[in-house]
Amino acid sequence: QKVYDDVLAEKGADLDKKYVSAMLTDHQEDIEEYQEAVTKAGDADIKTYAQKNLPVLQMHL
Repeated sequence: QKVYDDVLAEKGADLDKKYVSAMLTDHQEDIEEYQEAVTKAGDADIKTYAQKNLPVLQMHL
């Protein structure tokens, strides 16, 4: 919620910069979580899901 509030507190180009920065950070965190799931998930379905969708997240960067 804080990130959302911080982004909305800006206007114009500053809003755009904050939004892009927040999205990059979020996607990078998601990628790290998916990479961890690929190597450490005990459930085969979760591991397969992470392996299948990790490239999609990486393409977003």
